[in-house]
Amino acid sequence: MPGYKLSALRSFLPFSSRFSLLLLGSAYFNLVGCNGQTAFVEQSRNLNAASEIRVASSDGDALGRRREGPGATQVSGEGSINGESANGQRINENRRTPPPANPEDSEPQQPPVATQPGLPSSQTPTPVASQPSMPSAQPLPPVASQPSLPPAQPLPPTVTPKPAPQPHAGDWVQVQLTQPRAKVDILWVVDDSGSMEWAQNQLKSKFQSFAQKLKDTRIDFQVGITSVDVCQVDPGSGLPVADALCPNSADITSGSRVGGRIVAPLRGNLKADPSTMNTILRDGPDFVQAFQRTALLGTNGSAFEHGLWAAKLAVEKALGSTAENKGFVRPDAALSVVVLSDEEDDSVQMWCEDGYGRTSTTANGKQDLNLCRDGGSSPFLDAFGIPPYALMKNSKGIPLTTHKFTAENFTTWASEKSVKGAGNFRVSAITGLRDGLGKIDCALSSNGPEESGTNYIRAAQLTGGAIENICSSNWSSVLTSIGQNTVELATRVSLPAGQIPFAGTLEVKVDGQVLDAMQYSYDSVLHAVVFKAPPAMGSDVVVSYRETLVD
Repeated sequence: MPGYKLSALRSFLPFSSRFSLLLLGSAYFNLVGCNGQTAFVEQSRNLNAASEIRVASSDGDALGRRREGPGATQVSGEGSINGESANGQRINENRRTPPPANPEDSEPQQPPVATQPGLPSSQTPTPVASQPSMPSAQPLPPVASQPSLPPAQPLPPTVTPKPAPQPHAGDWVQVQLTQPRAKVDILWVVDDSGSMEWAQNQLKSKFQSFAQKLKDTRIDFQVGITSVDVCQVDPGSGLPVADALCPNSADITSGSRVGGRIVAPLRGNLKADPSTMNTILRDGPDFVQAFQRTALLGTNGSAFEHGLWAAKLAVEKALGSTAENKGFVRPDAALSVVVLSDEEDDSVQMWCEDGYGRTSTTANGKQDLNLCRDGGSSPFLDAFGIPPYALMKNSKGIPLTTHKFTAENFTTWASEKSVKGAGNFRVSAITGLRDGLGKIDCALSSNGPEESGTNYIRAAQLTGGAIENICSSNWSSVLTSIGQNTVELATRVSLPAGQIPFAGTLEVKVDGQVLDAMQYSYDSVLHAVVFKAPPAMGSDVVVSYRETLVD
């Protein structure tokens, strides 16, 4: 009775409990007899197994929903953990479960029963939840729920910083010579403007200190004196001639007639001794007195001071073919230039480059340099309220001066081999110095400088010269210091170019005796060994050191 059995079975399927199935089996047994009993029992077993599988699958889905999130173990309806089957094979998440062999034997509302491939159709698949051989897996991050990571950035290459170059001692260098008699030509450039009488008197009264330093060392020296006045006057009329150096003729001293001819400013010419008319002063019993007579240039010079330009003119004339200053610059002698002035060098002052306050006594350099401009409510003024001539223009709009000559210009020019050569000259300055607040550092009750000669100071710094305060109350010390600097220049031992002594390796011997380190020093500007007390002429001098090398 197949049709009867099927209709009776369908009528009882909605009741899924075991009790309903037993009642159904008993009724069926009574109807079909013993022959149908075995078929019914097998049918009930199949239905019972399908019910257990559905329950396990439902429990697995609920467990999976509770464990969703990072680190949760995902149990799929395929009987797999994290997409991997019980036998270790990866399962395609997108494949469909094959439909049951008999669609009429399954309810549409229930999920299909998972069957393992390869099993005979008569065998019932083992539920995943009841497999005793399933290994206990550790929780793994879910593949499907991992957040997308940004693309990996390449790591920058590891760069090992190079160690800083370290100086070290190289090979031994030795300089050996017979000490000649040192030679030096000394050019004094003296300010002869109206405010300089007191400073010239100091130079005259204390000059012995400078001269004695030269005499004690027995060096071969000669001295010339010129002024900072380089303005022009007409040789016929004696009237001032304005030019780029001295733009305002009202500030130029007129020439004076002496012996029927006009005597103009020195313009780099050496001043002659009034008694002997010698322009070059040399060592002798009358040397100090001759200098004192000559160095008093007076105070009728121009208000335009050009100290470094005057020194340049003096050297050029000595090296020229005319008779002016002839014989003063010797080719085998060092050159020492000493500038004495209580004001700035107008070769930079007229361009607002003196670098300190000039509109008030308290202003500092940076503030006042901002006022150095053409026009504006606060034009840059000098000590007398006059703006720089480089900013003042004539009716055609042309600046009243175009002249400019800095310490760097002078150093570059004098370093030429045709002049003196690098390291063979120095500039020293006796001028106004400023304190940390920008004020003139002067303890004098009167006659103090109005300006600081920053261009002269800069030249001294570039060449290794001495820098002294014109306001000093001890001029003997000032002139001794200038003399010592001159002696060091004259009695140095020049070292081979580029071979710098390594610290602590320098040794100096004079006639076989090692000198104490306090008796000499290494001058990095001159690249030479200079002596505090120079060796006597004819001494054997040996300088040894290890050269500085840098990795």
